[in-house]
Amino acid sequence: MHAALFCSALFLSAVFVAKSQATLEPSSPELVRVSQAGNGVTAPQPLPHRFATTDCETPVFGEVTFAIIVDISGVPRNMLFVHPLGSDLDRLALVALAEERFKPGESNGSPVPVTQSVTLTLEACPVHPQAGSGPPYLDLHSQPLLRLAPTDIYPKDVTYSNAIPNDFTGGVFQPGPDLSPPVMLLAAPIIELGSGTKAKYQGEVMLTLIVDSFGMPQNVRVTRPLGMGLDQKAIDAVRRARFKPSIYKGKRPVPVMITIAVQCRIY
Repeated sequence: MHAALFCSALFLSAVFVAKSQATLEPSSPELVRVSQAGNGVTAPQPLPHRFATTDCETPVFGEVTFAIIVDISGVPRNMLFVHPLGSDLDRLALVALAEERFKPGESNGSPVPVTQSVTLTLEACPVHPQAGSGPPYLDLHSQPLLRLAPTDIYPKDVTYSNAIPNDFTGGVFQPGPDLSPPVMLLAAPIIELGSGTKAKYQGEVMLTLIVDSFGMPQNVRVTRPLGMGLDQKAIDAVRRARFKPSIYKGKRPVPVMITIAVQCRIY
């Protein structure tokens, strides 16, 4: 049997690490009272929006569900994964949802922030840039389909997080008593290769990463390598993970740096 590499999605630890990163000041942004649709509160409605699309012969399909707050301007805020896929479709869905705009919900004729569950059905095309111009990515093949439903995932009072994916201009939070740790929602599937045989080599790869305010892993870096091809396997596994982000004072999702140990083996 040929030697096979794999890194399991058994994440042995996910703990805060204090590094000399930029730190968000514990500011006190304005609290916002959010409502659920019903009992006199109307639900937000998507406004017409056209995305650029790409043609291909073998599009990929998937559904990703988020929880969002539609603010009084119709902008989706505090977007959180509820049912991610663990693939590049998650990132495409996040970017597409950030661009959507809504007719805001209303109470007594005035716009109010309303919580919603949003499921995006996506059809996408793999795009392979020319050599040296960047890694492969997904583009929309058709317009996303949105389904909205009520959700009670948020507290009654929140503060809004940054609405722009991958924007760390405000810095990265450091551990503290007011910050809840991120919680893993989805990890890469455990793939047993060469099961039934004794592992020829095994160990842990230690990585640091930023879990952004949407629950996506960013800036994944190896801090304690194993070599033998296992480090890249660990990076790939962590990039497919999805999280409930850290919450500051129970009100606002924020980016935070963590360290993770990933168990790897060679059979």
